[in-house]
Amino acid sequence: MSETDAKYEELQAQEEEGKEDEEEEKVTMKKNISVIHGTCIVVSIVIGTGIFVSPNAISKNVNSPAMSLVVWLFGGLIAMMHGLTYCELGTMFPLNGAEITYIRKGYGALMSFLSSFVTILILDTFSGGAQILSFSSYFWRIFYDAEEPSWIAEKALCISVLVVLVALITLRPGLTLRIINVVTFAKLAALFIVIVLGAIHLGRGQVENIAVGFNGTNWEVNNWTEAWTAVMWAYAGWNTICVMVGEIKDPRKITLIVVLSMSLITVFYMLAVTAYHSVLDMDMMRSSKPLASEVAFVYMGRAGVILFAVAVATSALGSFGVGLMGDGRTIQAGGAQGIFPGVFGLISRRFRTPIFSMLYLVLAHHGFARLSLSVSLSHLVLPTSLSLQY
Repeated sequence: MSETDAKYEELQAQEEEGKEDEEEEKVTMKKNISVIHGTCIVVSIVIGTGIFVSPNAISKNVNSPAMSLVVWLFGGLIAMMHGLTYCELGTMFPLNGAEITYIRKGYGALMSFLSSFVTILILDTFSGGAQILSFSSYFWRIFYDAEEPSWIAEKALCISVLVVLVALITLRPGLTLRIINVVTFAKLAALFIVIVLGAIHLGRGQVENIAVGFNGTNWEVNNWTEAWTAVMWAYAGWNTICVMVGEIKDPRKITLIVVLSMSLITVFYMLAVTAYHSVLDMDMMRSSKPLASEVAFVYMGRAGVILFAVAVATSALGSFGVGLMGDGRTIQAGGAQGIFPGVFGLISRRFRTPIFSMLYLVLAHHGFARLSLSVSLSHLVLPTSLSLQY
């Protein structure tokens, strides 16, 4: 070997060592999401307030118990098919960001920016703001009967909860996952209570409400459009785990996570809606009252109403928290891929979380909550409210 070749190989070795050092210095998100954590993440964001309030809109538009169940079943199947489509893309590109990554890979940076600007920086901000307002509304109705809390109290609660959640997600990611597991169990437990009450009702031979079957089904196209919108909103959030695929311990198990979570959600939704239609007649199902509280009131009185006020507030808070996690990861992915300003792509070396994208979410959601509360828009973003006046 000549002296020139030896020097060349030495330089090559030094260059490779430099690349390895750079890779070691590069800060990435920690892979700490197991199958159980991933399943709980999906279940927690999907089961928000929808199953407790949106059955009204579906029953009102399809106008029969059996057809309502058909709509809920097909809504679950469609959501699962959407999720499996994302799973295929997630295994091909095991990076955080979901849509922002997939669109950039397929259509380029410009289309990815336009899509993410609308969905993440605008729509998700308003959606998250509505969720935190929903939590505030349900929370204060645990303590207030006829009178409404002051807007200052609602605003203070919204901002306080927002700051605490962002701090928790940013500074204690491991604890956050454990809390999500607990909140998910609480949501399923609340739905299980509804299901048990419905089973008790049917066990007593009171089947007149559910026995209506398909009688009276409404086939108007406009009504069906509203019904499908409501059911897809109730199943929304199935794509969240794909936003965090880069943090899954084994990305190949993302399909298992989606199948487990969406199957569990669909089964619980179907059983809960069956319980609603068993205990309540169609007139009550078409009303604007929260159905879970109505069912609880029949068997548990006012204590049941307060119990489900707590359950719905917890459900809204859990869904909002997981949504914050997902949005933070998406914005971070956009910053890292050059779609958004590079500062959003930075990851805390100590906590391994997207600290700057989370700070942006604090400002964005705080601005929305402040605007909505200061001009009394909460009645627009909260079409249904939990009433404790019985």
